[in-house]
Amino acid sequence: MVGIEDGYPEYALTAQLDELRTTDYSYLDEQSHVYLDYTGAGLASKSQHQSHNERVTNNLYGNPHSVNPTSGAATEAIERARTRILAHVNASPDEYVVIFTANATAAARLVAESYPFTAKTKLVLTADNHNSINGIREFAKAKGTKTTYVPLTTPDLGVDEAALHAALSIPKKRSQIRDRLPKVKSWFSSLLTPCLGQRRKRLQPASTEVPSHHLPEARSPSPASSTTTLKPTRNVDSEKTIITTSSPPLDHQVPPASSRKAGLFAYPAQSNFSGVRHPLSYIPLAQKQGYHVLLDTAAYLPTSSLDLSPSSPYKPDFCILSFYKLFGTPTGVGALIARRDSLTTLLAPNRPWFSGGTITAVTVSTPWHNPIQSPQSIHEAFEDGTLNFLSIPDISVGLDFLTQRITLPILDIRIRCLTSWFLDRLSILSHSNGAPMAVIYGPTNTQEGVVAVNRGGTITFNLLTPTGQIIDERIIDTDSAKHGISLRTGCFCNPGAGEAAFRLAPQKIRNLVCTATTTTTGKKVSGGPGVAGEEKRLGMDDYIRLVGMQSGGAVRVSFGAASNTADVDRFFDFVERTYRDWNGTGAGEWLRPRGRW
Repeated sequence: MVGIEDGYPEYALTAQLDELRTTDYSYLDEQSHVYLDYTGAGLASKSQHQSHNERVTNNLYGNPHSVNPTSGAATEAIERARTRILAHVNASPDEYVVIFTANATAAARLVAESYPFTAKTKLVLTADNHNSINGIREFAKAKGTKTTYVPLTTPDLGVDEAALHAALSIPKKRSQIRDRLPKVKSWFSSLLTPCLGQRRKRLQPASTEVPSHHLPEARSPSPASSTTTLKPTRNVDSEKTIITTSSPPLDHQVPPASSRKAGLFAYPAQSNFSGVRHPLSYIPLAQKQGYHVLLDTAAYLPTSSLDLSPSSPYKPDFCILSFYKLFGTPTGVGALIARRDSLTTLLAPNRPWFSGGTITAVTVSTPWHNPIQSPQSIHEAFEDGTLNFLSIPDISVGLDFLTQRITLPILDIRIRCLTSWFLDRLSILSHSNGAPMAVIYGPTNTQEGVVAVNRGGTITFNLLTPTGQIIDERIIDTDSAKHGISLRTGCFCNPGAGEAAFRLAPQKIRNLVCTATTTTTGKKVSGGPGVAGEEKRLGMDDYIRLVGMQSGGAVRVSFGAASNTADVDRFFDFVERTYRDWNGTGAGEWLRPRGRW
């Protein structure tokens, strides 16, 4: 077996992380555990836990909504964390503000419930999105906004850029069409001249209006329903570039947030399904078309840096994240990092409610309230209730550990090397008959210039039998747990990436939706298992059967700061010993029912 440094010699530069493995993350080897679910949650170091214990045992903290000493101590610690977060992403406090939430999902909902959707705006989502982003479409639908999904290319699962441009396009205004009428009339007259000669002088057009379909780009088709999925413009094989890592120079001057009325565009900087890193150049692309941009950084920030400095060309309106994804603790704390000018679009009257801490005055006998709208305190208008004042200070400790003890440049090298080495080994696994043991979803090579899709340390795949059948993910979940390995199975709350990866035909999805809608409305479904004449309510396994999938998803492995080559070796030793030449004998009866997709 070829060692990692034979193929990736730069791995030797990351030796400091091996030292941390023996100190701050020593509990892994002490418990003989292999942790491969960093996309699910980061691991906290011993130093972080010690810092928390020392702080809460040696200090007094109280509800920050006051001026007493314990309240002041809590407020000061919270504001230090707020400042530290902005510094981590190089954001100016004059331009960006941090709003604390329970997690990235709560941050997404904060935007969704207050965004000024109307029948004239659009919600554009990439098919590759976590359900926390997909759920925004329900708020949009309630206000008459139609959702357009941008499809993915296969097999690399990047965004179809031609479809993205089409989805973000804005129909020309009538005034713009009128401005083009003289040129159209001149063109029309030039066509008539050879045929009519001098009679052209007597020709008077019946109308100055020209049908819009004669004007290139004068209109864009309207979706037929509240949710539209654009068709992929092309399929590409693994030898072709689907997204360039170096986009052409852009004019980064985008319209002010207050003047952007087209709607909301949301996508992940890194896929939690495939690890694909989608270009940040989509941000100014959408903003120049009049959109506000929500960037999901939950899977991206744990191993990468984000630059929101005043000189940065990539400045999303909203960023969402969960801190346990970055460094394990604190759980239950996330943030919305928002541009101040963009945040004003979410203020009253768009906010659907108020709560403690978000208003300056409220009356009961005559229902009235005055929300916080001061520019200096705008974050308070969105922080509902009492913040987690005992945990928020741990964010500063975690960020310091990430940037000073781990260091992001070193972590980036380690993640790239481990990911590349893992993919190399997974792609050559085979049974005795020569059949492959695995199918990989997403980019299979991280070498620069071969497949020009940037990717993170998340790898999704399925294991196969010698005859090519997918091994049920529940089997792998159970077997790996017995061997002390933590990984993730399923569809990872990302149905769009799953549909593309598993090549699920749109008609099968429509059939599933039709059947599921029928059952949830209380109508009987014929042709399914069960007692004749009784109502059949579908479960997860029924959904999988209806779309024709062999399993309930896939297997996901992801790397983080404490990952090392021994983790990879042990995983492959487990896979080869357990599944090489295994035909599935004895599996089936004991498998647990699936609860969610």
